[in-house]
Amino acid sequence: MREIKRRTRTGCLTCRARRVKCDERKPTRNRCTAANVECAGYAPKRRIDVRAPNRHRSASQSQQNSPAGESAMADDDDVRSERFQVSPQDPPGSTPSGPASGPASAPSACSAPCAPFPRPQFRHDGLPLVGLPSNPRPSQQPCAASREVLAYHQFCFRTLPVLFPADHLPFWRDRLCDEAWCIEYAQRGILALGCMHRAALMISMLGENYRNRGMDTKVIAVQTYTQALQELSSRLDEAEKSLDVLSAVLVLMAYFECFASNIPAAYGHVRTANYYFTALKSNTSLRVDDLTLESLQTALQNLTWTCYMAVPFPAQDAKKMESEAYVYLYQTMRLAATHAANNSSKTLPNGTYSTDAPVSSEEMDRSFLPVLYITGQCSPQPSWLRWIAQLMEQMGEQGLFNGFVLSASLKILHRMELSHNLPSADRIERYPNPALRVVSSLIPDTNSRGFVCYYAKPPGFNSGWINRDTLTYYPIAHARFSPEPGDDGAARRDFDVYDEQRSGEEQFASEWILSRPVAGSWQSRSSEVI
Repeated sequence: MREIKRRTRTGCLTCRARRVKCDERKPTRNRCTAANVECAGYAPKRRIDVRAPNRHRSASQSQQNSPAGESAMADDDDVRSERFQVSPQDPPGSTPSGPASGPASAPSACSAPCAPFPRPQFRHDGLPLVGLPSNPRPSQQPCAASREVLAYHQFCFRTLPVLFPADHLPFWRDRLCDEAWCIEYAQRGILALGCMHRAALMISMLGENYRNRGMDTKVIAVQTYTQALQELSSRLDEAEKSLDVLSAVLVLMAYFECFASNIPAAYGHVRTANYYFTALKSNTSLRVDDLTLESLQTALQNLTWTCYMAVPFPAQDAKKMESEAYVYLYQTMRLAATHAANNSSKTLPNGTYSTDAPVSSEEMDRSFLPVLYITGQCSPQPSWLRWIAQLMEQMGEQGLFNGFVLSASLKILHRMELSHNLPSADRIERYPNPALRVVSSLIPDTNSRGFVCYYAKPPGFNSGWINRDTLTYYPIAHARFSPEPGDDGAARRDFDVYDEQRSGEEQFASEWILSRPVAGSWQSRSSEVI
């Protein structure tokens, strides 16, 4: 007679779902690896509720064994009380688990054993909660209603604290969220930003499953953001009656575009928000509290600042500040090196970071790229500039800042220094004095498809420090960069060097920059009616 083989239940969840035999190897299963599927792991071990023997015994038997009976009753109470104890080390909101140190009485009405609650899996690493109150299995995905709950939770407890100062949270979290309950475009804007933040954090996590779910969440965030724009456009007249809420939502939309690296759209939201904020301050009939004005003004100031500009030089006594400047530059490079070392475990095979978020975890307001770009422009040594350019390429894209473009801009700046200031380019160890250095001005295109950088140099001086007020710069070249990296990992660029006659006829001043086509397109965009 053929032996009946019973089906085992000890395999991994993925093999059981596929109805195949699991080899039960750890940490990874050959079945899952060969099938190119992500293993969901094993089911949690079952918990057996151990109870003391039945206490319904005869009086004579209980009196005969009174010590043992008392011990059994005490053990039964302890088992039931331990089931309802919460450890002091458990996070707030966790379910009962494990024995407690202190005594507790179990409910007397519970004649049958109560089923133990599943222990929630809380995150303590600063990454987003995938589900509330516990994380679902990798095979689970939240439904549409759950995504809105997750996005709102992310916005209130994770996004706001890293975007705005703590003393401004009463406006952004309490006032704005309270108003959003009755305003559709405001609620959609909040959900879109929270969902986009979750997407950026999940994409930065290790594991293909997290990245795939992060991309799905990003698509949902864009859809919600589009709904917010449509709702605001259809009810703009009504929205203009609450200028503080309208300005605040436009600030949130600008931050949303920062995640998408869309410079023109982010600029448009900031400009429109500043327009309504100016109208709010000038309207004397509206009673606006100081907290609202201060919160909006601070947010707009932070959003307005960018590093796309030439670095000014000190006017007087610059020589005395040279050593101090070197110290600050070196400290900045040390901070960036520490950041790169901490993220070395999160790199892809091509050497770039495994995240397109500003910075992994919750540090989305601490991008090193703008600081490194300014440091590279002021770098006293070519070796420092080359190290900064290489690190920028490793960082890749961080919000509105593109590391590939900034790195390529610094490399061309180095070439300009070699061709205009340094005759012995093969053995260069230091750049010339700041007054003799080449300067650059990087400007993004209005279509968000490229960047233009202009380079200029002062007239040749033999030695000495020159007063900035007496300096005149002349344009020497410009370069166009594509934000997408090429086959060599660097930004695609188109480089044009001016001849000496053209460089000597024009001065590198604000009027000259404003006459460039890229500046003219921004001026046309600014003159559009809001």
